[in-house]
Amino acid sequence: MKILYALCGLQLVGIVYLAAKADNTHEDATVVEPPIAAETSRGGAFADAALSPANNHIPSFDTAALSEEDIRRIIREELAAAQERRAVAETPRAPQHVAEQQRRAVDRQIDFLIAKGVANETDFAQLQMAAAKLPPDERQAVMNRLTRAMSAGDIDGRF
Repeated sequence: MKILYALCGLQLVGIVYLAAKADNTHEDATVVEPPIAAETSRGGAFADAALSPANNHIPSFDTAALSEEDIRRIIREELAAAQERRAVAETPRAPQHVAEQQRRAVDRQIDFLIAKGVANETDFAQLQMAAAKLPPDERQAVMNRLTRAMSAGDIDGRF
Protein backbone atom coordinates (compact mmCIF):
# COMPACT_ATOMS: atom_id res chain seq x y z
CA MET A 1 0.00 0.00 0.00
CA LYS A 2 2.93 2.31 0.74
CA ILE A 3 4.22 1.75 -2.78
CA LEU A 4 0.87 2.75 -4.19
CA TYR A 5 0.88 6.00 -2.21
CA ALA A 6 4.46 6.70 -3.30
CA LEU A 7 3.58 6.15 -6.97
CA CYS A 8 0.53 8.42 -6.68
CA GLY A 9 2.69 11.12 -5.09
CA LEU A 10 5.32 10.84 -7.83
CA GLN A 11 2.64 10.99 -10.49
CA LEU A 12 1.15 14.11 -8.89
CA VAL A 13 4.58 15.79 -8.76
CA GLY A 14 5.16 14.89 -12.42
CA ILE A 15 1.83 16.33 -13.51
CA VAL A 16 2.46 19.56 -11.61
CA TYR A 17 5.92 19.82 -13.17
CA LEU A 18 4.57 19.29 -16.69
CA ALA A 19 1.78 21.81 -16.13
CA ALA A 20 4.28 24.43 -14.94
CA LYS A 21 6.56 23.68 -17.90
CA ALA A 22 3.66 24.00 -20.36
CA ASP A 23 2.64 27.30 -18.78
CA ASN A 24 6.17 28.69 -19.17
CA THR A 25 6.36 27.67 -22.83
CA HIS A 26 3.07 29.42 -23.46
CA GLU A 27 4.50 32.67 -22.14
CA ASP A 28 7.71 32.35 -24.17
CA ALA A 29 5.92 31.86 -27.48
CA THR A 30 5.98 34.90 -29.74
CA VAL A 31 4.12 35.50 -32.94
CA VAL A 32 6.27 36.57 -35.86
CA GLU A 33 4.45 38.56 -38.53
CA PRO A 34 5.69 38.01 -42.08
CA PRO A 35 7.03 40.95 -44.02
CA ILE A 36 4.38 42.19 -46.40
CA ALA A 37 5.72 43.28 -49.74
CA ALA A 38 4.28 46.34 -51.38
CA GLU A 39 3.73 44.60 -54.70
CA THR A 40 1.20 41.80 -54.99
CA SER A 41 1.73 40.93 -58.62
CA ARG A 42 2.53 37.39 -59.65
CA GLY A 43 6.12 36.47 -59.07
CA GLY A 44 6.68 39.42 -56.76
CA ALA A 45 8.47 39.47 -53.42
CA PHE A 46 5.27 38.57 -51.57
CA ALA A 47 4.69 35.48 -53.71
CA ASP A 48 8.30 34.35 -53.13
CA ALA A 49 7.93 34.82 -49.37
CA ALA A 50 4.64 32.98 -49.29
CA LEU A 51 6.04 30.01 -51.24
CA SER A 52 9.23 29.58 -49.26
CA PRO A 53 9.18 26.58 -46.92
CA ALA A 54 10.52 28.71 -44.06
CA ASN A 55 7.23 30.63 -43.96
CA ASN A 56 4.85 28.03 -42.61
CA HIS A 57 2.31 30.54 -41.35
CA ILE A 58 -0.48 32.27 -43.22
CA PRO A 59 0.33 35.89 -44.04
CA SER A 60 -2.35 38.49 -43.54
CA PHE A 61 -2.63 41.49 -45.83
CA ASP A 62 -5.03 44.18 -46.82
CA THR A 63 -7.60 43.06 -49.41
CA ALA A 64 -7.71 46.56 -50.87
CA ALA A 65 -4.33 45.82 -52.50
CA LEU A 66 -5.96 43.08 -54.59
CA SER A 67 -7.71 44.04 -57.77
CA GLU A 68 -11.13 42.73 -58.70
CA GLU A 69 -9.54 40.53 -61.35
CA ASP A 70 -7.18 38.97 -58.79
CA ILE A 71 -10.07 38.21 -56.44
CA ARG A 72 -12.07 36.64 -59.29
CA ARG A 73 -9.06 34.53 -60.32
CA ILE A 74 -8.55 33.32 -56.74
CA ILE A 75 -12.22 32.40 -56.41
CA ARG A 76 -12.15 30.52 -59.75
CA GLU A 77 -9.04 28.59 -58.67
CA GLU A 78 -10.57 27.68 -55.31
CA LEU A 79 -13.86 26.59 -56.91
CA ALA A 80 -12.00 24.45 -59.46
CA ALA A 81 -9.90 22.84 -56.71
CA ALA A 82 -13.00 22.16 -54.61
CA GLN A 83 -14.77 20.63 -57.59
CA GLU A 84 -11.78 18.35 -58.26
CA ARG A 85 -11.70 17.25 -54.62
CA ARG A 86 -15.44 16.57 -54.71
CA ALA A 87 -15.10 14.54 -57.93
CA VAL A 88 -12.31 12.44 -56.42
CA ALA A 89 -14.20 11.93 -53.15
CA GLU A 90 -17.38 10.76 -54.84
CA THR A 91 -17.30 7.08 -55.58
CA PRO A 92 -19.65 5.61 -58.11
CA ARG A 93 -22.50 3.99 -56.26
CA ALA A 94 -24.90 1.38 -57.51
CA PRO A 95 -28.38 2.73 -58.17
CA GLN A 96 -30.88 2.17 -55.39
CA HIS A 97 -32.99 -0.31 -57.33
CA VAL A 98 -29.96 -2.52 -58.04
CA ALA A 99 -29.09 -2.66 -54.34
CA GLU A 100 -32.70 -3.53 -53.50
CA GLN A 101 -32.70 -6.30 -56.12
CA GLN A 102 -29.51 -7.72 -54.69
CA ARG A 103 -30.95 -7.64 -51.17
CA ARG A 104 -34.13 -9.38 -52.35
CA ALA A 105 -32.07 -12.05 -54.12
CA VAL A 106 -30.11 -12.76 -50.92
CA ASP A 107 -33.35 -12.84 -48.92
CA ARG A 108 -34.77 -15.36 -51.41
CA GLN A 109 -31.67 -17.53 -50.98
CA ILE A 110 -32.11 -17.49 -47.20
CA ASP A 111 -35.82 -18.27 -47.58
CA PHE A 112 -34.91 -21.19 -49.86
CA LEU A 113 -32.43 -22.51 -47.29
CA ILE A 114 -35.05 -22.21 -44.53
CA ALA A 115 -37.59 -24.07 -46.68
CA LYS A 116 -35.02 -26.74 -47.53
CA GLY A 117 -33.96 -27.04 -43.90
CA VAL A 118 -30.41 -28.11 -44.71
CA ALA A 119 -27.53 -26.15 -46.19
CA ASN A 120 -24.18 -27.38 -47.40
CA GLU A 121 -20.91 -25.54 -48.08
CA THR A 122 -21.92 -24.74 -51.66
CA ASP A 123 -25.12 -23.06 -50.50
CA PHE A 124 -23.20 -20.97 -47.97
CA ALA A 125 -20.55 -20.04 -50.56
CA GLN A 126 -23.24 -18.84 -52.99
CA LEU A 127 -24.93 -16.89 -50.21
CA GLN A 128 -21.64 -15.34 -49.14
CA MET A 129 -20.82 -14.26 -52.71
CA ALA A 130 -24.25 -12.67 -53.09
CA ALA A 131 -24.00 -10.96 -49.69
CA ALA A 132 -20.57 -9.56 -50.56
CA LYS A 133 -22.19 -7.37 -53.22
CA LEU A 134 -24.37 -5.65 -50.61
CA PRO A 135 -23.46 -2.52 -48.66
CA PRO A 136 -21.92 -3.26 -45.22
CA ASP A 137 -25.06 -2.51 -43.19
CA GLU A 138 -27.25 -4.62 -45.49
CA ARG A 139 -24.70 -7.43 -45.41
CA GLN A 140 -24.71 -7.35 -41.61
CA ALA A 141 -28.52 -7.54 -41.54
CA VAL A 142 -28.52 -10.51 -43.92
CA MET A 143 -25.89 -12.35 -41.88
CA ASN A 144 -27.84 -11.63 -38.69
CA ARG A 145 -30.96 -13.13 -40.28
CA LEU A 146 -29.03 -16.21 -41.36
CA THR A 147 -27.52 -16.62 -37.89
CA ARG A 148 -30.93 -16.32 -36.23
CA ALA A 149 -32.37 -18.93 -38.60
CA MET A 150 -29.52 -21.32 -37.83
CA SER A 151 -29.79 -20.72 -34.07
CA ALA A 152 -33.52 -21.37 -34.17
CA GLY A 153 -32.89 -24.65 -35.97
CA ASP A 154 -34.60 -23.60 -39.20
CA ILE A 155 -31.39 -24.30 -41.16
CA ASP A 156 -29.13 -27.23 -40.39
CA GLY A 157 -25.60 -26.58 -41.56
CA ARG A 158 -22.26 -24.99 -40.77
CA PHE A 159 -20.55 -21.99 -42.26
